[in-house]
Formats: sequence, C-alpha cells, structure tokens
Amino acid sequence: MQECVSSLSLPLALTALWSKRVAELSHAFQPIVNVHTGLVFGFEALLRHVDRTGFASIQHFFDAAARDWLLFGVDMALRKKAIEKFVQLAFYQDVQLFYNLDNRILSMPDYSPEVTLRLLERVGLAPCSVCFEISERHTFDAPSRSKDILRQARKTSLKIAIDDFGAGFAGLQLLYEAEPDFIKIDRFFIDGIATDNRKKLFVRKMVDLSHVLGIKVVAEGVETEREYQTCRDIGCDFVQGYFVCRPTLDITELKPRYEPVAHLANLAHLDGADRRHGRTDSTLVLTQMESIPAMSLPGSTMVDVFEAFRKRTSASFVPVVDAHQAPLGIIREADLKEYVYSPYGRSLLMNKTQGKDLADFVVKVPVCELSSPLDQILEAFTLSGQPEGVLLTERGSYLGFLSARALLSALHEMHVGQARDQNPLTRLPGNSRIDELLARSLSEAATRSVFVYFDFDHFKPFNDTYGFRQGDRVILLFADMLRQWGRDQGAFVAHVGGDDFFAAFHGTARDDTDYLTAVTCLTSGFRHDVLALYSPEHRDAGGMQAVDRDGVCRKFPLLSVSAAVVVVEPAQRPCQPHHLDALLADAKKRAKGSSGGVTLARLEPR
Repeated sequence: MQECVSSLSLPLALTALWSKRVAELSHAFQPIVNVHTGLVFGFEALLRHVDRTGFASIQHFFDAAARDWLLFGVDMALRKKAIEKFVQLAFYQDVQLFYNLDNRILSMPDYSPEVTLRLLERVGLAPCSVCFEISERHTFDAPSRSKDILRQARKTSLKIAIDDFGAGFAGLQLLYEAEPDFIKIDRFFIDGIATDNRKKLFVRKMVDLSHVLGIKVVAEGVETEREYQTCRDIGCDFVQGYFVCRPTLDITELKPRYEPVAHLANLAHLDGADRRHGRTDSTLVLTQMESIPAMSLPGSTMVDVFEAFRKRTSASFVPVVDAHQAPLGIIREADLKEYVYSPYGRSLLMNKTQGKDLADFVVKVPVCELSSPLDQILEAFTLSGQPEGVLLTERGSYLGFLSARALLSALHEMHVGQARDQNPLTRLPGNSRIDELLARSLSEAATRSVFVYFDFDHFKPFNDTYGFRQGDRVILLFADMLRQWGRDQGAFVAHVGGDDFFAAFHGTARDDTDYLTAVTCLTSGFRHDVLALYSPEHRDAGGMQAVDRDGVCRKFPLLSVSAAVVVVEPAQRPCQPHHLDALLADAKKRAKGSSGGVTLARLEPR
C-alpha cells in the first residue's frame, strides 16, 4: 500500500482503518457478451459487501476516501484485488476486465498510471485486457490533466469506456474529450425499450454516432429477451444484464459463452440477422469487400508497418486490431511520410525515447457489422468524414475493408435489385421477397413465426367515387404508416399488390396480445388519418353512396383495414404452404366480420 497512498503526512491509524475497510470488500463479476455470438467479451468487476465497511453505499465509501486524500490509494488496493481475482479465470487471457474508475482519481496529487502497469506486469496481464470505466455522472476536476492522462492510458493499450452514457450531465463533451473505446448505455434507456419508440430512437442515434466514431456500444441492464433483441436489431455490439447472467462472487460459475444470447443470436444469424433489410445486403458487401491483412496492437512494431506497406505498394493504409481481433482503426501511409522521407525518420521512429510508437498513428474510422444494412453503413461512412471507407466485422471480429468505391458499387447493385422487386407505387418489397421469406420461414420448423395480412375494407367504392389518384393517395398513406410501424416493431413489411399488404416477424417470443395490440394500433391510426382524404359531407355522414359489385347503389362505411394475424408455432417438421393458405383464408374472413377488424389464428405444431 505504501506506493499507492498519498505523499501527504497521514495518521497511521487512518491508513490502517482504510486497509481494514478495503479488506471487507469483494468483487462480483458480471459478463459482457457479444450480441451476435453469446461469447464473453469481458467481465465487469462490481464491488460488494460495502455495508460491512460502515457506509450506506459505494458512493459514500469513495466520497469518504476522497475527503481523506486516499482515493487513489484505496482504489489501487481494490484494483489489485479485482485483477488478482480476474486472473484466476481459466480463460482470462481471452476476455477483458472492465473496472469502474472514479473520475476524481485522475485529479489526485498521487495519481500515477505506472502503478497499474507494474501491477499488470506482475500478474502477467496485458494492458489491452483492462478497460477503465469512467462515469458520465461525474465531471473531471482538472479537465486538461485528465485528458492527458487518458491519452497516455490509450498509448499503453489500456481501454477506456464511458459508463452510464446518456444519464449524466457530461454528455457529448465527455464523449468528445475522452475518445473512448466503448460506451455503456445507461439502464434507463434499455428498460422497456422494446415497446418505447422514443427510447429506440435515442439509443439508435447513440449507436449510430458511436459507430461513426469507431466506438463499440454496450447495452447495460438487459433483463428480457425482447430488450436483447431490440438492442441487437438497433446495432448494439455487446449486452450486459440479468438476461445474460447476474453478477456472481464465485468465479467458478463464470463461462466463456452464455446460451440465452448464443441461442437467439444463432437463430438470427441463420435467418440473416435482420429480416426487414433482407439477406442480400451482406452478400453484396462480401462481394465488394477487400480482405486486407491487419496489424495487431500490441504485438506489431513500426518495422512491421513499413514492411506491410512495402509488400502492398498500392496500399495507402493498413488496418489495426487489438489482441481480440476487434478493429482499432487504420494507419495511413501519408502520416508516415515525414519520417519515411527524412534522413533519420525511420531511426527516430525506432527510438522509443522520442515518444512516437505505432499507437500514435492509429486513426479511428467507422466500424460496421457485416449484417448491418447498407444504408446504415453508408450513413456511418458519410458522417465520419474519413475518405478511406469502413472496417467490417463479423460477430465483433475484423473481417475486411469496404472502400468508398466498393460501397457505392454495392449500393448500386442493391438499388437495381430492389427496383426489380419493389412495388412501383409504394416502393415496398413485393411478392418475390414475400415468397422467399415465407418459404424460408416455413422450412425452419423449429422457429416461431408470425405473419400479418392487411386488406382494405370498402376501398372500391372510395376509388370509384374519388378517382384512382385519390385511391393511390390512400394506398401511399397506409404504406408510409406500415413502413414506420415495421421499423418500430422490428417487422419485415411488404406490398402484395393493390390494397393488400403483408408483415412478418420471425424467431420472436412476444405474447400474442403484443402482436394484436401493435396491429390494432396501426389499423386504428389508419382509420383516423384517412378521414382527411374524404369530403366533409362524407365524413359527417360516416360513409357514402356507391355502386357495389352487383351494380346496386347502397351506402358504404368509411375506409378501414382488416388484419389477420397468423402465428406459426414451432413444429417437428416443416409446414407446407397450403396449410398456411387455408388458415389464412379463414382468418381474413373472420377479421372482416369482426368488430375490431383484427383476428388471430394459430398453426399448431404437427
């Protein structure tokens, strides 16, 4: 403890007291897993037994240590306990340790990052295996000094994460100044996100901004399957919470892979990861991607970088990954020219005393998963301002590089393919995509699917009375509402033709009432919005006179939409399309005859 405590003159009894308090504390570990595989990326060390120290909370404990000018010393003792427990894991070299750092430590007069490096060296743990979490809930007392410290930490390959992102007052300023490797989205935004569209919007924007800056995103406090699926669909890279595993003091209970996520991720991977954007995006990206060998940090040197450029004379950069194959950024040849063409440039780079090493030349660029929609990849590239392109990952590991030219080529092919299959009026996917999805869904007998068929009621009399242009406006109105609804609900949506529309959910475990509520909300919204397309007379009368299919003039109600929700339960063998057709015909008939216009049918397992 002597090298950790403040150099100020402190009573021995006080130091002994704090040593005793530290001894009472223990660390529980909670896994942070890859959203696409269920494999553990790291474990967060969480303090336990603070009640034994006489304090009401962890925050009170650290506040008291700060008042006694022992915050850094106390934290180093706790850090040592966490690291020594972490390295007892049989697979500790394959994962990372996430450790919560009180921001005030960086302003302590006795703070020294070298102490941590010496500790890691003694236990044989690489600096890149440790990530310090700094909370957005606290400001930096000495911003300039703290920025220098964080910059030095990154140079030693220590990782930085912003904890509680979105819940504090530091906000985007901390994101800008800390230049973190990760952000951990606060539990407030994850709780109920599956049904809260505003939270989805906020989290989606956080994820998009982070990925543009080359930052990975951890969703904290994921407690349900629906929260996990929503976070995965939005684009979060990792999840942490009770749905994966509760924190545990017993490290023998920790695993390198967690099945709740692994099972669902595997289903999503087999299904194309995100059905509402189709499987073709990934295929197009793979055909355009360059498999550029990456440098590893730590492990590679400037000599290796020069050799890489020598072998690939046309290359303008090389990708850089960490020990876990996660992308860190790129090194540009242009940034090395002043050293390459200087008489003593290379010698200066080889001289460690000059303060320049490989990490100093790493530039962050956008990082996207292979399963990401092409429009999302384009947005990340456009907003980043980096001219090179996008680094691609598959399940979190570096896969290859997509240049600006390749991205444009993939987008062109995608748009050509979409144009062939889109409905020319609504620009929604058409029957080819629907048939493909149905065939694939029904063949995967072990996976639950839900299909929704929408059909207008009394569309012909409206079209006959107001004309086809106004009829097209009705169809476009519903198509726009359905498109937004599909984004919010995580559903694939399509236009069968005319006034028939389609939606599908695949591999989900939501209650039937959730689907019925969501569909009813859409149909009710349409009944309200379509009133604007009627004349005041017809609105006031609640309908209009028109000729039916038999040539008889009679009164028709205002436009509405009927919906048949068909649930296909998991079966022992694939379902045949004709079974679904028969069930659908009956469900549509019942929907049109019901008061609410929405009905549910179930295809039971065979």
